[in-house]
Amino acid sequence: MITLVAIYSHSTYVPMVHLVLEKDKRWGVFPSFSGAWRISEEKFFNVKPVSNLKLRASWGQLGNQSIGSWYPTIASVSKENVVFGTAADNQILYAGYTQSKLGNKSLEWETTTVTNIGVDLGFFNNSLSFSADYFVKNTSGILRSMVLPLSVGLGAPNMNYAEVQNRGLDLEISYKGNIRDLHYSVGANVSFLHNEIKKVKQWY
Repeated sequence: MITLVAIYSHSTYVPMVHLVLEKDKRWGVFPSFSGAWRISEEKFFNVKPVSNLKLRASWGQLGNQSIGSWYPTIASVSKENVVFGTAADNQILYAGYTQSKLGNKSLEWETTTVTNIGVDLGFFNNSLSFSADYFVKNTSGILRSMVLPLSVGLGAPNMNYAEVQNRGLDLEISYKGNIRDLHYSVGANVSFLHNEIKKVKQWY
């Protein structure tokens, strides 16, 4: 038996998306696909100790634009008071505005792409079960605030800063049985994970 699932999604028009990204970058398409093949239910499969054999695979993307600022693509200004005049008796206080933070019009969606391949095994009428999953997660265009020297004198804008890869292997085994009226199950799992920074954007 083979099962396939495909999901198509895109960003919806909400105030946060409307304000965070430029007009030509507000919309994102993030598809996902998954499939499974239960080989143990095929007619050609005849391995008596194996009661379940299933292969799984999936691929999908997610978008993120939550960076904690409503207007990161434009420069911010703040109200300041300035005193003009040379002597105490003719000084006047004026209110004005000055730029306080830099903007970044090139901001794009932070995109996470996940690929997963797995297998499920059951033995002796599924009394003994085993599963394994190998995954690769790539996150590109990670959003964060720039790091600028204090000499700039302005707040740092947000940017698509880096690309990170997480890959790993999850293993799980369990056994369930009974002793007369006592039903019990035991299990164990172990995970291996490797994280790597693949790319860091330089800012000059």
